[in-house]
Amino acid sequence: QQQWQQLESFAITAWHQQQLAHQVFHALDAAGKGIVLLEDLQRVAPEYLNDTEETKDHDDEQDLLQVLPDMIAVADGSRDGLLTREDLVKVARRVNLQNV
Repeated sequence: QQQWQQLESFAITAWHQQQLAHQVFHALDAAGKGIVLLEDLQRVAPEYLNDTEETKDHDDEQDLLQVLPDMIAVADGSRDGLLTREDLVKVARRVNLQNV
């Protein structure tokens, strides 16, 4: 019984993470290309910084923009420089994404 409950909890968490990753993917892929490019991350990065209280200056924005290629490289499962929905789902599971 307890193992079943743990399995069920894991499945619900995985489903939730997948749904959140899909939301993030659609926000990044506003044009509906089916992939996320560096330009997509560059577009949303300033919005993210404006939503966080501790990072509001120009240097923080420049620092974030400089690490975006590295973020893609880490998440890119096919190593083609493009992020797919599946890439983001894998990242969501790795980082235990709980909310957006």
